[in-house]
Amino acid sequence: MDRNSLEKALSSTRSILVDAITTASYKGKKKSNGQEAKNAAIRSSEPINQIHQLIRDSIREELILRGVNSKIWPPHGSKPELKVTGLLKSKKQDVSVTIIDHKSETITTGANIGETDRVGLEATNSALVIGIRSQLSSVDKNFDTLAERAFAETLNLRLRAPKITIGEVYVLPVQEFDDESLKKNIVGFKKKNINASKFVSFFESISRKLVEDKTSSIYKYDGTALIIADFKSEKVKVLWDEKDFIKVFGKEIPKEVVGLLPSTFIKRIIDAYLENIKG
Repeated sequence: MDRNSLEKALSSTRSILVDAITTASYKGKKKSNGQEAKNAAIRSSEPINQIHQLIRDSIREELILRGVNSKIWPPHGSKPELKVTGLLKSKKQDVSVTIIDHKSETITTGANIGETDRVGLEATNSALVIGIRSQLSSVDKNFDTLAERAFAETLNLRLRAPKITIGEVYVLPVQEFDDESLKKNIVGFKKKNINASKFVSFFESISRKLVEDKTSSIYKYDGTALIIADFKSEKVKVLWDEKDFIKVFGKEIPKEVVGLLPSTFIKRIIDAYLENIKG
C-alpha cells in the first residue's frame, strides 16, 4: 500500500460524500438535507469500500511477494465477504485470507451450537481477518462505541479460534465534518483538530507486539493502522509517517504512533500472520 494509492482511494471516498452532501441525495434518492444524505452513503458502505479494495489488493500483493499460496476475500469488488464464526456470532469480514481448504462442519461450542460453519475451525485458526472502519464526524461521541466494539471483535473470534490473526484499520479526519454545515448541504469542517493522541494511545494499547505473550493478549489485534487524513481539499492528504503526524498535531503526539502508521501496516500484519501460522 503506497501513499498515492491510499490518497487516491480516500479522495474517491470524499467525492462520494461531497456529492451526497451538496445534492442532499444518494443514488438518486432525495434526503431531507446533506447530513442525512451523507449518512445514507456511509450506511451503504460505498465510501469505505474504496479502502477495503486497496487493503485487499495490497495484502494479496504482499502475500504473492512472500511466496504464500492463499485465497483472499472478497475476491472481486466488494462482495462476497467471507463469513467467519466466533464464539458468539458469525460475521462477514471486510478482508480475509485463508491458506487451508475450507471444511464445512457443525458448531459444537458457543452461542451457535448446531449451526453450520462453512469455513471450519482449522481454516479459521490459520486465517487472517482485517476490519476496516471510519468515523468522519461525531468522533468523540463515538469513541466509547469504538472501544467496546474493538474488544468484542477480537474476543468473539479468539475465544473460538485462538490462533487466528486479526488486523484493524481505522480512518479518521484531521478535522471532522461539521454537522451543522452538512444540514445546510454545505461541505464544512470543524475548526479544531481531533484529539489524535487519544486514538494513538488507545490503538497502541490494543495492538500486539511480535514478542508478546499470546495468552495474556487475547483481546489485542496483531496489527492496527490509524489512518488520519485531511479531507478539506479535493485531493485528500494522508498523514503517512511520524513526521506528518508531528507536523499536524505537534510533538505531543505519542511516540507510539510509529507502531500504527499506514506506511508500515501491510508489512506489519503480514509479518504477524506468517509468525502465527508458523507457530
